[in-house]
Amino acid sequence: TNNENLQNKQGSKVRALASFENVRDMTIENLTFHNTTPQGGSQAEALRIDPGEHISIRHSNFISRQDTLLLSGTVHVLDSYVEANVDYVWGKGTAYFERCELKTVGRPGWNVQARNPADRFGYVFVDSTLSADPEASGPLLARIDAKRFPASHVAYVDCRMAAALDPRGWEITPPGTTDTKGVRFWEFGSMDLDGKPLDTKKRHPAVRRLTRTEAAATRDKRHVFGG
Repeated sequence: TNNENLQNKQGSKVRALASFENVRDMTIENLTFHNTTPQGGSQAEALRIDPGEHISIRHSNFISRQDTLLLSGTVHVLDSYVEANVDYVWGKGTAYFERCELKTVGRPGWNVQARNPADRFGYVFVDSTLSADPEASGPLLARIDAKRFPASHVAYVDCRMAAALDPRGWEITPPGTTDTKGVRFWEFGSMDLDGKPLDTKKRHPAVRRLTRTEAAATRDKRHVFGG
C-alpha cells in the first residue's frame, strides 16, 4: 500500500503503488495492481505513468479508491478492469480505453479528471462498461475545474452505463461556471447495461452529443493518437 498521507503530502510522484516515468514502447499485460489504501486514506494510485509514449495495457486490473490510474502521454488500455470512486482515471495525457470496465465502488464519485491541453485529445472510452455497486448511487462520468483546465477532453462512445449514474452525467466547477467553450465533454451511443439506448436529456449543458461521423473519428485510434 502507498498513498499521499504515507508520503507526507509529497504528491503523485511518490505515492503510487507502481510508477513509471519517461518510458516508451512499454506493454503491461495480465497483471493486477491493487493499492490497498482504504476509503478515506487519501490519494493512492495503483499505477502512475507520467509520461509514457506508445504504452499498451492489456488484460489487467487496477484497484484502489482514489486517483487509481494516472496516465500521461499516449496510452492504449484494452480489455482491462478499473475499480475505484474519486477521479480514478486522471492526468494530462491521451488515453484510449477499449472494451474496459470501470466500476465505481463504496461511494459515488467521478470516473475521470482530464487535464490535457487544447492541442490533443484526452481520455476516450469505446465499447466499455461503467458499472457501480449498491453503495455508489449517483456517480458521474467526469468533472473538471474549467478555470484551471479549460481544454479538458473526455469522450464516451457506445458505452454501457449503470442505472446508478447521475442523470447529469458530468460536472463542471466552480459552481456557476458558464465559460465552458473550451471544454470537450463528448458522448455518443450511450446505453444501459442491457444495451438499450440511454436517456441523456438531463445531461450537463456543456456536454456535446457527437454526430455519427464524429463518433466514428473518435473511435479511430490513429485519429485520437495523432498518427
